[in-house]
Amino acid sequence: MQKIMLALAFFFVASYLHTSAQVGNQTSGNYAKSRVYISIDMPVRGQATEDKKIFINTDKGSFAYVIIDNYPNKFLSNSIKLTSYKKIGGQYEKIKVESYDIDNTLTYTYIKYNFVTTGDFAFDVYDGNGVFINSGYVTVESKVNKTSGTGSNFSKSKAFVSTQVPVSGIAKESKTITIDKGKGSYAYIVLDNYPTNLNIKQLTLKVFRKVNGKFEKIDVKTYDISPDTYFTYIKYSFYIAGDYAFDIYDSSDQFINTAYVTVNYN
Repeated sequence: MQKIMLALAFFFVASYLHTSAQVGNQTSGNYAKSRVYISIDMPVRGQATEDKKIFINTDKGSFAYVIIDNYPNKFLSNSIKLTSYKKIGGQYEKIKVESYDIDNTLTYTYIKYNFVTTGDFAFDVYDGNGVFINSGYVTVESKVNKTSGTGSNFSKSKAFVSTQVPVSGIAKESKTITIDKGKGSYAYIVLDNYPTNLNIKQLTLKVFRKVNGKFEKIDVKTYDISPDTYFTYIKYSFYIAGDYAFDIYDSSDQFINTAYVTVNYN
């Protein structure tokens, strides 16, 4: 009886350990320099800006990229296994295991992963031979709770779209604009931080358009601005109808605010 109880105890301990993310247990050898991270940007040659926190619409969910960068080494198999976890009660619990074919002639790969709930997530990555590569982590929050970033400097900011050139940061907001299908048209993305000066010299505009019910990133641009005023605006051209969102970030990639507009054809 004692041997049976010990065996059962071992089984439960082993089962518990199996559902825990491989925190810090990076494999040596071929994957010693590997890195797993999450980004809302599609990687270019394996490189993208890491997002330790992302925001989603909890009604529809949203996606990000789980990036596995093994530079300068190639992968030892033509597939990988991604085990995903979510923190429940202070511990990571396994929620999904999926396998993907990859191009093992490259030193990196990425997986488009859909998030439908908020929380702390972890991802263990193994190659097709079962060899552990590395782990990545991200916190997912609701867009409803997404507040202006960079301390309190932008806590009163407002971002909106207008067909009018703003005067002292003031213009009539356009929730819907119309464009010529053949020629397109433009509008102004306005950031109004009254009464506080912007105090930044650059901002980044990340542009999203809704595709099949979800916002997908289509453009990223950086602009030089005056830090000594409380507002700025960007002239942006539209050529395709749809629902657009514009996330504005400062030069440190800290979120400021979001503007929305629907574009229709004449």
